[in-house]
Amino acid sequence: MSVLADRVFRMSPHFHRALWSVLELICTIGGQAAITPLLLRRLDPQEFSLWVIAQTALVASAAMSWGMGQALFPVLARAEAAGERSATRKALLLFVRQTILTITCLIPVALAAIASGWRPHSLDNELPLDLFTVAIAMFIWSGVTEIDNGLSLALKARGRFDLPALLEGSTRAAFFGLTYAVVPAGGAAALPIALAISMTLAKGVFKWIALNPSGHSKPIDSAHTTAIADRVRGELRTSGHWIWLSLVGALMFNAIDRWLVGAYLGAQLLVVYATCLQIAQAPHSIVAAIGQPLIGWAAAFREKGQDLTLWAPLGIATLLAGIPSAILLIFLEPLMAAWISSDFATNNLSTARYLTLAFLVLSMNVPAYYCLLGLGRTRTATLPILFASAVYTAGCVALPPTLIMFIGMKFVYPVITLGLILSLMNVVKDTKR
Repeated sequence: MSVLADRVFRMSPHFHRALWSVLELICTIGGQAAITPLLLRRLDPQEFSLWVIAQTALVASAAMSWGMGQALFPVLARAEAAGERSATRKALLLFVRQTILTITCLIPVALAAIASGWRPHSLDNELPLDLFTVAIAMFIWSGVTEIDNGLSLALKARGRFDLPALLEGSTRAAFFGLTYAVVPAGGAAALPIALAISMTLAKGVFKWIALNPSGHSKPIDSAHTTAIADRVRGELRTSGHWIWLSLVGALMFNAIDRWLVGAYLGAQLLVVYATCLQIAQAPHSIVAAIGQPLIGWAAAFREKGQDLTLWAPLGIATLLAGIPSAILLIFLEPLMAAWISSDFATNNLSTARYLTLAFLVLSMNVPAYYCLLGLGRTRTATLPILFASAVYTAGCVALPPTLIMFIGMKFVYPVITLGLILSLMNVVKDTKR
């Protein structure tokens, strides 16, 4: 009993961090859900389409730093565990510079495309100057968002899960209030976009101040400081590139099926498929948020040479990761009926159930993936994802396009990525030797 109590006591900070992570996710989803109907009432359809298009750039925001933003968490968590906080400043500056450089290169490309006459069909009536403005704004918004997300992960590497959640809630509320107050009926999309950029930038400034990247945990000589910083920056680049590849693989899993369903099966089946996916993947988003503290936890064990103690917590975490999807399966039909309609729930329940089962398996891969990142095995964590995305994409493209096929292929990706657990087993065996 005393051993169990000691383990629970040591794990309690990670439970608190997981709760803060979930709160941050709730603030994000709640903020998005609240602002959409407000802007639908305040903007005309053409301006609202500009808002939607600008928002789509945020999906690819992690690409602006070539994966370095996502890599900050495991890399700085390991530096923190080793007492090497002096490397934080140069790592953050490298991340910020890379993000700004990418934006600087992309904006002229987008402006040249618009100048040549290219534009989405929904924006045929927009003047070139308006499109130039939106193009610049969407890349700035995407870059600022990536910097803000990276600084959040840097804070989480220090165990500060509370501050990102509190800032997310307060800025979402402020954004809604300001939008309600200053965006008039029939207003332009540029105004809420500018407000969103300002709120995101404000979050980033607060996080930068909280990080105090010039500080370090203990005094060390300048030569040693430089060596540590160079090592951490090299690790950040390498990890970032592998994480970027895993993001590309995840993007294929989350996007290509929708494109093909819409192209081959038509708008009506796409609406059904995308709606069922939206509710089926919600538990996975929750698990991904809850599991973030595992990166710092695994990084600490790596530095202490205690990798062999991963097994019991990892097994428990893997089983717990499937619980949200299992709960959703029980209440799926009434939830769909309340959310959409009773007829929709009755007619499409089997589709939603199969997709929920697929995401249940995918959720069980989350603990192993985060542990591999924390242990510094970014490439090991990425290779199963790349292989799974390649098989998944090839199947979606090559097989006869039916709804049953797309649902079946949705199982292929998570089943293959169960290899993450096997990869972690091999890492622990190597450590044991």
